[in-house]
Amino acid sequence: MEPPVIVNARQIDLSPALETYVTRKVGRLVRHLEGLINPVRIELGYDDIRDADRRFFTEITLWVGDNVIRIEEAAADLRAAIDQATDLLKKEVEQLRDRLQEHRPRLKNEIPAASVRAIPPADLSTEEPGPAPGQITVVKELELKPMTVDEAIDQMALTDYQFFVFHNIETDTINILYRRKDGSLGLIVPATG
Repeated sequence: MEPPVIVNARQIDLSPALETYVTRKVGRLVRHLEGLINPVRIELGYDDIRDADRRFFTEITLWVGDNVIRIEEAAADLRAAIDQATDLLKKEVEQLRDRLQEHRPRLKNEIPAASVRAIPPADLSTEEPGPAPGQITVVKELELKPMTVDEAIDQMALTDYQFFVFHNIETDTINILYRRKDGSLGLIVPATG
């Protein structure tokens, strides 16, 4: 059985054949993942940027238990962007599967529910053409799972996000792991006293 997949198009007309192509390709990669929750979200689109080799993009997001896999790839044409993204997704899925089997055997068959859900802000008006700069457009509620810094690094490695918020079980505090411009990681801890 193929997992549920939602395909959205941005600034392109998505043909049924292309939608079927990307749905089947991604579905084959994730159908055997245990603990897959929420539908897999795929966004295909076109950005009018100067670099012609990166105008078409594919973004794939899926949740497996508390793990988020997010892939973003861009190429000169849409099929190439899809192929590059699914190649990267295959590597990430294999890495996640290996990590769950080797490092967390207790989670191999049972993965907990997701810990992030989006909440639309109540004060946004639909009459405005778009949000003003600096205006909050999305609020995300996080259920912080207790984990070590090493586990947080593993979680962050599965995403392209620039930061990761977690409850550090070693210090019993909320910490923020972030990616620095040079590619290294930083850790923000609350000051005591």
